[in-house]
Amino acid sequence: MSSSFITFDLVGAAIDSAAEASARAARERAELDAARSRRRRLTARVRVHEQQCMSSGAAEFVVTAGADPGRDVRAIDAACAALEAELVAAVGKLAAWSQTRRRAEVDAELAGALADLACREAAAVDSARREAVADSAPREVSGAVSRGSAPNRSAAAAKARRERVEQLLATLLEPDSALLAAGVEILRTTDPARARLLTSDLSRRIRTVKLATEAARATRTAIAELRADTVDLRDPDPITDLLDRAETALDPSTAATLVDRAMTLAERARAVERPEPEAAFVLDAVTAALTDLGYTVDPVMVVTPGSVLVNRPGAARHSVLAQVVDDEIALRTVRTSSDTRPDDDRAQDRALCDDIDQIAAGLRTRGVTPGRIRRAPAGIAALPLVERAVPTAARTAKRRPATTERSAP
Repeated sequence: MSSSFITFDLVGAAIDSAAEASARAARERAELDAARSRRRRLTARVRVHEQQCMSSGAAEFVVTAGADPGRDVRAIDAACAALEAELVAAVGKLAAWSQTRRRAEVDAELAGALADLACREAAAVDSARREAVADSAPREVSGAVSRGSAPNRSAAAAKARRERVEQLLATLLEPDSALLAAGVEILRTTDPARARLLTSDLSRRIRTVKLATEAARATRTAIAELRADTVDLRDPDPITDLLDRAETALDPSTAATLVDRAMTLAERARAVERPEPEAAFVLDAVTAALTDLGYTVDPVMVVTPGSVLVNRPGAARHSVLAQVVDDEIALRTVRTSSDTRPDDDRAQDRALCDDIDQIAAGLRTRGVTPGRIRRAPAGIAALPLVERAVPTAARTAKRRPATTERSAP
């Protein structure tokens, strides 16, 4: 197989006007991709917020994403900034409203226990007063005063306990009947030491539940954002499968791990499908250099993202696969039919070898300065087979139609 690898550098001073325009277009495509990604993720967060509002019965805090700002980067950024500010304000209002409602729910749930506590406090104070009146001797009166101060201290401690329990339960992000029951038990206990122990345990449990709720909400938001931001990938199915599993995972740590894996997979797919501006510029330059020599870009084939398949003039069963990987351009002869002859394979391999110097010259005129060129002799290995086939209707219905890798301007 003839494989030529050309290392390259980008030399700004050598870029002519056409190459400069191509490089600028590549940068603009990258900026547009980033802006639209931000918009998709933000819109997903808006939908998650809407679901929280509707499930809480607070439709007045719903935020509307508004019309699509189109493909203008500045318009997208401005729309995102305005929407994000509106969303942050709405989230804050929903949180304040939810806390007020939660406090009312806590008060209603604890009403019975609070009434019992108030009765006990009143009974204790009344008992102390009766004892004070009954004691007439100076020594006994002194003792009565001492006994009377104990119910006062007990009432103050009970009040502090009640306020602490109400404060803890009001911080819950979602209703929790078990924790409310624990609060009721604290208010009804008559043992101060046990009440302190139960209050400490309640504080710990509420803290744990809040952390779990916050983590679950963050996971739901991350899933929604990632779903929205990967719909335009050629093959989002592996990512979607991971997100589906994360949504139904019973263990929060398992869900978080699956989301992390989906994020990593999405980043890799995005990096391959949408090269950095430099890589996109180089791939454009390679394609142009090949078309200058009479090659034509295959209109239906993408072998791997980040590559371009070009057809040689007069070659019906062979093509050239060009890829930009890291700092190298890889050019390979491939078969597009299984019924080629070895002699034809070697001839096509040699033809690519003969074109390498002209391809390198074409790259220079477009601002890509070739470095070292590594070549494998023609015919030393069988050429790989790349089947040429137009995507089926079923495939195009499920995913984006296959195109050459170069991004649309």
